[in-house]
Amino acid sequence: MPIHSPVDYLFRTALNVAKDRRKSDRHLLNASEIAAIMDVIPDDRPDPAMVTESRIELTEFQKALAELPARRRDVFIAAHLDHQPHREIADRFGINVRTVDFDLQHAMEHLSRRLGRTVLRRLGPRPKAKASE
Repeated sequence: MPIHSPVDYLFRTALNVAKDRRKSDRHLLNASEIAAIMDVIPDDRPDPAMVTESRIELTEFQKALAELPARRRDVFIAAHLDHQPHREIADRFGINVRTVDFDLQHAMEHLSRRLGRTVLRRLGPRPKAKASE
């Protein structure tokens, strides 16, 4: 189809592009709208005090872990940090699974005592209640 007036055609095209641009710009946020949204989004990053506290706690954990007897420490690391099954740990150290459980229980008790935490029992029998007098 031939164009009768190229200048009018270019002008009309420019107007259409400008309208389209204005429509799309309405969907964009301006700086104040972005700032308002950023004010409502919670900052999940730890603050410097939390970072320092975590580093201190990690250092204390490492010290408490180092205090454990070598096998008990290695059993704890294998179970809780390397996520190895108790059967594999028992085979690796040449002990039975009950000994792995025993070592883990004692390691957790030691670590919780040193870090001031409470051990939550997940498996096994409940501890006997102490008789109150």
